[in-house]
Amino acid sequence: AVAAFAREIHRLMIEQPIRVYESAEWNRLLKNLPNHHLLQSWEWGALKEKYGWKAERMVWRTSAQQPIAAAQIT
Repeated sequence: AVAAFAREIHRLMIEQPIRVYESAEWNRLLKNLPNHHLLQSWEWGALKEKYGWKAERMVWRTSAQQPIAAAQIT
């Protein structure tokens, strides 16, 4: 499974993840990705930050700059 995932990343020529700092941009990115989830929303991360978490929002893009994945990491 790991080898298949690595081949897919290479095929898509996925760039290194970049941080997203704007709430509107983040939520727009999420809405345009398949299977987005409420717990990845900017607002959820902001709520968790009130309880000591530090949210980092990352997006992965193809070499053509198409968003392919996003994650809110706390």
